[in-house]
Amino acid sequence: DLILHERGNNAKNTIAIEFKKWNNKNHKILEKDRKKLKGFKYEYGYKLCLLIIFSPKHSNKVIYELQQ
Repeated sequence: DLILHERGNNAKNTIAIEFKKWNNKNHKILEKDRKKLKGFKYEYGYKLCLLIIFSPKHSNKVIYELQQ
């Protein structure tokens, strides 16, 4: 996880990113991460929230989801 913010000041909450491996078969964990990122976006006002999934089979392949 990567979170960029200023403590004690939600106005400066900038980025929240979750990183996962492509072969993570546990869809419940991915859904939990999506829900958490939406909370960062709407509850805490983060300007950019991403879920980034890396493919171990194709090292040049990255999938990302922008939470809107």
